[in-house]
This record gives sequence, C-alpha cells and structure tokens, in this order.
Amino acid sequence: MKVIKAQTAGFCFGVKRAVDQVYDLAAKEKEPVYTYGPIIHNEEVVRDLEEKGVQVLNGKEDLLSVKKGTVVIRSHGVAEEVYDLICENGLNLADATCPFVKKIHRIVRREGENGREIVIIGNANHPEVEGIRGWCVSKVTVIGTEEEAEEFEPNSDTGVCVVSQTTFNYKKFDKLVEIMRNVNGRFMLKAFEISEDYVYAFAKMVDTTTELIEKDIPHPGYGLFVDIFPLDGLPNDESERKRFQDKLWKYNNMLGYSIQKSAAHKNLIFKIKYIFSKCIGYKRLLKLIGRNAKSYLYELCDYVAVVTTAVNKYRKIPRELYESSTYLSFEGKEYSVPEKYDEYLTGLYGDYMKLPPEDKRISNHNFAAYKFEE
Repeated sequence: MKVIKAQTAGFCFGVKRAVDQVYDLAAKEKEPVYTYGPIIHNEEVVRDLEEKGVQVLNGKEDLLSVKKGTVVIRSHGVAEEVYDLICENGLNLADATCPFVKKIHRIVRREGENGREIVIIGNANHPEVEGIRGWCVSKVTVIGTEEEAEEFEPNSDTGVCVVSQTTFNYKKFDKLVEIMRNVNGRFMLKAFEISEDYVYAFAKMVDTTTELIEKDIPHPGYGLFVDIFPLDGLPNDESERKRFQDKLWKYNNMLGYSIQKSAAHKNLIFKIKYIFSKCIGYKRLLKLIGRNAKSYLYELCDYVAVVTTAVNKYRKIPRELYESSTYLSFEGKEYSVPEKYDEYLTGLYGDYMKLPPEDKRISNHNFAAYKFEE
C-alpha cells in the first residue's frame, strides 16, 4: 500500500492562536487556568495541557463552581451570557475567540438590533453556532440541510441577515443560500462554485424573469443581474502587494479571453491570447483565481480590494472603511452600507454626486434585455 504524506497539516489560524494563548497562560499564571470546553478537538493537545494544570470546564455548572483563576474562551466563541458569568464570578477572562467568529457576533447583534431576522447556516449543535445564537437579539433560525432551506419562510417586512458557521462547507453554504433565494422562483444566485457553466470569478444575483444578451460574451440562462464583488485581503508589504495584484490581473485577463465567443474579427495579438486562454480553459482559470484570491487573511490585512475581476489593477482600500456599517434608504428600502461610504466613494470617483460630462456617459457593456411574459 502506498502512503502519501500531506504537504501541509496543522491547526487553522483561529485554533492555533487559541492553543498558543493557553500554553502561554499555563506557563505564566500562578492561579488555575481553565478552558470553557476543550480548546481543540485533539486529545493529545488536551492531555498535554491537562498535564500542565489546565482544566476543562464542560458547561455553565462547572463554570459556576470555579472560585478563582483564568477562564479561556476557545476559538469557537461563546454566548454573551458566558462572558457575564465569568465576570460576575470574579474570574479573569482570556478571550481566544477567532476574529472571524467575533465579527459574526458583532454582525448578528447589530442586524438584530435593527430588527432583522437572523439565519445561521451551519450545524445547530456545533459550539460555534450555539455561541452565535447567544449574541442574537431578534428571531434566529439555524439551517443546515436543503430541506430546512426549502421550508424557510423569511419575514419580508423586517429583512433577513444570513451568516455562516466558519467551518461549514463553502459549497454547501452557497447551495443552501441559493435554495433560500429561489423560494419565490424569481431571483437566483450565480457563482462558479455552485453554477454549472458560470463564467465569472465573482457572483451575480439574477432576475430569472428576464433574459440578457451581450455581444461577444455568453450568458447561458442569465437575466438582468446585480454583481456581487467579494473583498479579499491584500499583502501589507507594497512590493508583495503589487506582485499579488499583477498575478490576479493576469489570470482575470486570461479568463476574459477564454470566455469570448470568437476572435474572428480581432487583431493578431488578441487571437494569440484568445487561443492560449482557450487552451487553458475558463474552468481552470476560475479555480486559479478563486484559490489565489484567498491567499491573505482578510482580518490581518491593512488593505483589501476586489481581485476577482480585471478592473482597477492596483486599487487598494483601507480595511477600516468596512469595519462598521450604517443604513441608507434606496427605492423605499433600507440597505446596509459602510459607515464611511462618503470617504470610500470620494476616493473611488471624486465628486460622485456630480454627473460626468455628457460625452462620458457611456456604457462599457453592449446589453439587450428582454422580460418574459407573465
């Protein structure tokens, strides 16, 4: 039997951070150190920490029996109630919650306070999901199966905020969201991870009651759409950042050539690029773009950008512009936008409230759209 050794193995960023924190506390603290639940699903690590004096608390009853020491919140996070119990009991708190999970806690609290229903995509019995539920102040529903997604009936008056367990399967998450979106049969989420023959590295929300035709670009089964551009982290080092954006720019350009219907009426350089990109294939290029775009952890980056399209090659946006949000009205509905939207739009467009000269008011697309008969 041939044994293949994995090239990489280990803990994820959040778990490694939590484990390191517990080891550090075990070495420094004179009073007892506890973890609220096993710090990691790894018996050897838990056993090694126990030998160093770290004890595991398996719930609120255990926590209430502790009289002194430090309690470490593991990377899964916990409900707000647990924080209160630790403080009320006069214990020291070491919060090792994964920053990504912390961000979800802030989102569900904020959206709930604004009256929105919360949907958590994940396993209802997973400790991370239980922790997220503990930060919700409005109606909350956990969805983990296609059947649950099909049965979900959103409150159209308040709106819905959807978040996910960070360890939940990404393709399954997209599938469940697509099912929820398609309940009324009109709107459909398109993304290359979940949609066969989809040709872009970013997602689109499509109106299925319409048909869209664009010269030179295939849109199989598409209707009028809204683009959904993900923000990905950029390297903090400037030279590394430019190399990273150069690489993604090259892949996105090749993707653009690969999805063209024809190069018959183009120049020689275009035809060469077209043939080369076609040989690689758009599906392989989509995987390259998707994998490389996630190279840098968003939470650890000073700057972010849209790197899944060949537009504005070296654009960088301070991540802090997206750290908090507010609501603005549009066509009678409230939408969440960055709190520093004015700073963002000014940096992008200058005086964005002023129309450009008439000769500059042109579209970069050649669309023809049709609405189907009811």
